[in-house]
Amino acid sequence: MQVEIRFVHAADAHLGYRQYGLYERLMDFTRAFEEFIEKTRELEPDFILFSGDLFDNPHPSNPVVADAIRLIDSVKAPFLVVPGSHDSPYNAAVGSVLMPLAEGRHIWYLPYKPYENERVFVCGIRNFRTRDVFKKNWPSYRVRKDLKPREGKFNGFAFHQALNLPSLGLKGVYEVEPYELPQGFNYYAGGHVHKPFKTSFKGGVLVYPGALETTEYREAKTPKGFFYVEVEGDGEVKTEYIRLERIRKFKILELDVTGVKPSEIEEKTGEVLREADEENVVLVLLLKGTLPPGFKKAQIDTARLKRYVKKALYLKINNELKEFEAPAKVERLEGEKLVEIVEGYLKDEFKGVFGEKAGDYARFTIQLIRLLAERRVNEANTLIDRFYGVVKTLEDYES
Repeated sequence: MQVEIRFVHAADAHLGYRQYGLYERLMDFTRAFEEFIEKTRELEPDFILFSGDLFDNPHPSNPVVADAIRLIDSVKAPFLVVPGSHDSPYNAAVGSVLMPLAEGRHIWYLPYKPYENERVFVCGIRNFRTRDVFKKNWPSYRVRKDLKPREGKFNGFAFHQALNLPSLGLKGVYEVEPYELPQGFNYYAGGHVHKPFKTSFKGGVLVYPGALETTEYREAKTPKGFFYVEVEGDGEVKTEYIRLERIRKFKILELDVTGVKPSEIEEKTGEVLREADEENVVLVLLLKGTLPPGFKKAQIDTARLKRYVKKALYLKINNELKEFEAPAKVERLEGEKLVEIVEGYLKDEFKGVFGEKAGDYARFTIQLIRLLAERRVNEANTLIDRFYGVVKTLEDYES
């Protein structure tokens, strides 16, 4: 079958992100975007669909913007963009860098105007930062004609939101329910979720390409890249995940030091760091476990630990240690105190049946239990005879 349409789908470049305050990390995000552009040029797509967070904030520095323009303009295909949670404007009066880029025709800003030709229709929406904001604004959006699929064309819908899909594993953190997105599109191009994901959705396909670089250490093992998409003449959508290769390496070290004194933790940790030290990597040390009694987390000198690392670009230390907490003292109820509590409980329970005699029945019950527990059966029988000499049966009492 002949390929009718080909495009690439990417998201979450976060250009300008100076992670850990390092210029080197800012450049890593630029280099990742550059690799994405290089691979895109080789694929020669009809268009590029970018689902939000092209930049890490709405007002990046001039050098970051200049690099973005240079790389975007190096691709002949239209560069279609929706805003993300990071590069959306916080103030409508101030706006976002995406607006002048659109005015300068470096990008096609989908929330302003859908992209359409004789074969393709692609629309997109602004970002809604929270579930409440989405619910408040979506009713006015969903009735817009420019968000309706076009008959006889390949229809794409771009957004930068987390969907409430169990298979995404977002643990309840989302902005949009799946049923709220419009029907009738062939390709739902998501952004914001930093892992590659693809599933059937509303008769089409839903795709999240993931991020182009590691924005936080928990993503270190997640692939970084984008999707290349081909649409055949019969409408079948085929996708291929293209992985980026020039990504900064992260090494995550998890060390359990339960029961180790702070004065000894440095020595133990230093050995681990020296062994893991590697040229130009980002090392992440997670200190876990519970300290011995009497010691505090603040006694761990994380600054001193950094002296054991010579080759790595950066060492991030997360002190996740727990301080020892002695078990709460449980008051033991013994002797007459325990008897008093039980007797009071029985008295309350018996009131509904025995009325003013509830206290007598409560004391009788306690005495009887004591005698039977000590196997003093004869005395127990005497107690029963004596007690019921006044009230022989329950029925007699109630009458």
